Amino acid sequence: MDYRAPQTEMELTLAAILQEVLGIERVGVDDNFFDLGASSLLLARVHERLQERLGREIPLVEVFNHSNVRALAAHLEAGSTPPPSPRSTDRTEQLRQGRDRLRQRMQKR
Repeated sequence: MDYRAPQTEMELTLAAILQEVLGIERVGVDDNFFDLGASSLLLARVHERLQERLGREIPLVEVFNHSNVRALAAHLEAGSTPPPSPRSTDRTEQLRQGRDRLRQRMQKR
């Protein structure tokens, strides 16, 4: 996939955080976080820094659900988090689902 540079303020913020946490030189808007070397621990660090910079709460599972700069920036710029489904109103369940999706992605490698 060709490199596409971040354009919006949110994309630039996300790319800068990922570059810091992952210790890499550049992050394109379509680069998958996991393909860049992110682990669940590193994404937790990204999540923490993102919340600090934006000054708002963001569910950790959203970082896992939107695993590239373009998708996560669009989601955050929309300013909305979809309401939890009736089955997953519990935070523990949401995190469990995110962990399971991560494991599935890692097994496909």
